[in-house]
Amino acid sequence: MALLFSACSSPSPSTTPITKEAALVRITEQLAALSPVLKQTLEHSPVRRFHYVDKSEVSEAKPLEEAALTLSESPDLLNTLTETTLIAVSTGSTPDKAIRIDQLKALLQTHPNLDLGWLWLSSLQQDYTQAEASLSKAIALNGQVGYYYRRRALLYSLLKNYSAAERDSQQALKLYHDRTKVYSELADTYAMMEDDQRFAETSDLRLAELQSQLARIEKTNQRDWMQQDSIRRLREEIGYGHLSKAMHFIERRNQPAIGCVDLAKAATYGVEEATALQKRYCR
Repeated sequence: MALLFSACSSPSPSTTPITKEAALVRITEQLAALSPVLKQTLEHSPVRRFHYVDKSEVSEAKPLEEAALTLSESPDLLNTLTETTLIAVSTGSTPDKAIRIDQLKALLQTHPNLDLGWLWLSSLQQDYTQAEASLSKAIALNGQVGYYYRRRALLYSLLKNYSAAERDSQQALKLYHDRTKVYSELADTYAMMEDDQRFAETSDLRLAELQSQLARIEKTNQRDWMQQDSIRRLREEIGYGHLSKAMHFIERRNQPAIGCVDLAKAATYGVEEATALQKRYCR
């Protein structure tokens, strides 16, 4: 991933962003300060290149204008960028991770306003309570990043605080353009809460988004190989989404009458095991 718009070189931005555009500028500001932590892993990471323009060379308005243009073209860039950098930082050997933890703690001691730094630190902390505390600091500094809420929702689920996980997933939904992953995670939370109605509703919302994406591509008259691959992937994802929902009701909730409806839908999307499961569970 290459990030090509301007960024302030301030190591510790202090203004809490109230828009996605401001949040994106803020993240790029922090990448300059956090680059020493990324340096060891960038070579083997999806994050390849960042382009910075010193703040003294750029007007105050220009970074926001560039961020607005970028987000209009890639609405989930803010979430994708934070997730991609986290993957880069959280990979590697145990000794490498230990070095990064020390680097981040030292940097955050002098620059505590680096919300991206708190996200990275949380991903390296094995204690879920400590990781949640670090991520909460990131959210307090920058509440415009949906991925922050997704990560904390996962931590809350691991801590079996499902009501808090639900609350964060609901907030993440407001900050994502493509909400399919968030719906999937929220449905998992409802499954853990044994809330069958909201599990089913949320699963259906995810499937509806996937079907909407599929319909848009299928309307294209002349499709290239990438669009054909997207159609194949989406059909597969929809089919297995129905299968997952079906097996929740059949195996976990002992309600085959409900599950068999989705098994039939999974079969129509070409899920091979769905037909055999229909013969086993459905009459």
